[in-house]
Amino acid sequence: MIQLSTQGRDELASKDISPRELDSIIQFLVCKDQEEMAMKMFVVTNSLKFHMTNIYRKLGVQGSHGLWQWLIKNACIEGVKIEVQIKETVVTKEVIVVKETRAETLPTGKAL
Repeated sequence: MIQLSTQGRDELASKDISPRELDSIIQFLVCKDQEEMAMKMFVVTNSLKFHMTNIYRKLGVQGSHGLWQWLIKNACIEGVKIEVQIKETVVTKEVIVVKETRAETLPTGKAL
């Protein structure tokens, strides 16, 4: 089962995350959407959104995708295998040399 690691709890505590915000993060890890999170926390969706907005601000992230990235980066999650694939894109400059050509008409009428 996916859960917060001890290190994760300590890291979040250092960011001044309240107990209710911590509950929100725990539900974030296991629930499929905000409605399910709110139901399990016995709050209305707007209250949950308020908690999540505070979490995003305190951690300096934008949205749920940013929260996932922060939790993974700071080793806050355990109970799940996380594979990170880094794709490297190499962009090369292609220099195209355009040679100037002259068309000359040969006496036979063929172009050079």
